[in-house]
Amino acid sequence: MDRAAYTRAGLPWFEHYDHGADDLSPAGPPKPVRPVGEWLGAGLKPRQQPAPGQVVPLKEAPGRPAADGD
Repeated sequence: MDRAAYTRAGLPWFEHYDHGADDLSPAGPPKPVRPVGEWLGAGLKPRQQPAPGQVVPLKEAPGRPAADGD
């Protein structure tokens, strides 16, 4: 987001936004992405079921329950 885009959107631009503003230096190249299994270890499953009694049910909330696609 720059000043031009901000003001094109109809938002006010205040002088103090520019005070001490410097550009960020460019980031280096992204690091390679590794599959989750590599950094968790081959023997661990990323998703494990919670232990009995670990899940706390929510109290009744007003309104209707959400359905698939809501």
